[in-house]
Amino acid sequence: MADSFPELTYDIADPNALDITVEDMLKMSSGLSDPLFFRDSPERATVRDWPRYFYEKGQFVRRPGTKFLYSNFNTYMLGCLVERKAGVNLLEYMRFRLFEPLGIGNPDMTTCPKGHTVAANGMAINVEELNRIGRLLLNKGVYNNKRIVSEKFVLAATSPLIKTDIPPFWPSANETLDYGYQLWVDTANNCSFLYGILGQFCLVLPDKNAVVTVQALEQNERLLGSLLWEHVVQQL
Repeated sequence: MADSFPELTYDIADPNALDITVEDMLKMSSGLSDPLFFRDSPERATVRDWPRYFYEKGQFVRRPGTKFLYSNFNTYMLGCLVERKAGVNLLEYMRFRLFEPLGIGNPDMTTCPKGHTVAANGMAINVEELNRIGRLLLNKGVYNNKRIVSEKFVLAATSPLIKTDIPPFWPSANETLDYGYQLWVDTANNCSFLYGILGQFCLVLPDKNAVVTVQALEQNERLLGSLLWEHVVQQL
């Protein structure tokens, strides 16, 4: 990561910060001591250069890849990396590579003060469109008989690559969830899923050949998760 942002890391000496890889960011294991700011934090309105803030203010107390800590900054920086490599805004990069093939015509995505697409949150799509992303994952990167994402990447993304400290949202033999590439994994139930605030779930269930998606505006996600599992998933 650091090699791609020399103007941000020229004065950074911490080897932990300099050794972060793309895979570390995908697995939420960049080594940060805390998640920094995001979403409703006051810094979102006062800090202008978020990429520089990541390297300058982040305390990388652990070796990258060794410890899970959920931080939207990891996803945001991955989006900045794609923009740098592709030379275009992240939304434009994904428009014809992901969204159009999924039939998602014009999704809204927020930007930071520097104009980078905020990859971590703020994307406005409806529940049916979110379900299409789940079907893409269920079919290992294929949607409507067209390969959109490589099978190798989807298999890695939905695999238990690192242990988290987050308990499952529904009955599970596991005390905590695992994490893949930007996806939560419940190995006991052979389930991977997308999870967002205010009751957003997109569950990929290979054993049932099904995807269950909900956008509920429910702040008690654990109550929603348990009800979703009992009344929908277990009835499939």
